[in-house]
Formats: sequence, structure tokens, C-alpha cells
Amino acid sequence: MIDAAFITAPAHRERCGCSHPSEAQGGARSVRSVPLGRLGTTEEIADLAMFLSSSAAAYISGAVIPCDGGGSFESVRAIEAAGRLLPSAAR
Repeated sequence: MIDAAFITAPAHRERCGCSHPSEAQGGARSVRSVPLGRLGTTEEIADLAMFLSSSAAAYISGAVIPCDGGGSFESVRAIEAAGRLLPSAAR
């Protein structure tokens, strides 16, 4: 399964007159929360789907693959940091 986040579609960019996904309305707020510094594209999700449906991914099974510009990694770091801040009795 593909876990996509922070994606903008070409139709959305066309409506707001943007040339790049990071310029889309609301994009500035979203982009700040993405470690790669930009929103993803539908093409990038399609590329991952094509890979997962190819023979190159034949041994991948039952996995959730994040396609989020590194956002899931940032979430893990935040959780780890919060855990270190807890008193040892609360862990």
C-alpha cells in the first residue's frame, strides 16, 4: 500500500495558476512541514505504483510504503525526541 501525503495534482496547480507544486495555494504551509522542501506530484505516486506492480518488487508483500517527502521520518524523530523528554518513570 502506498501512504501518500503532501501531494498536489496538475489540475490543482492549473486552478491556482502555479507552475510548480510548492506554489499551490496552501503549499507554503505544507512545504514547511516536508523535509524535502516541496509537495509531491501525482507522477511520483504513479512511479511508485508502477515499481510496486513490477517484477522488481516481487518480494515486497504486506508493506505500507510512505511517499511523503520524508514526513514520516520527521514524525519518528519527533516521537523519539518526545520520549527522551519524558521522566524515566513515565516511559
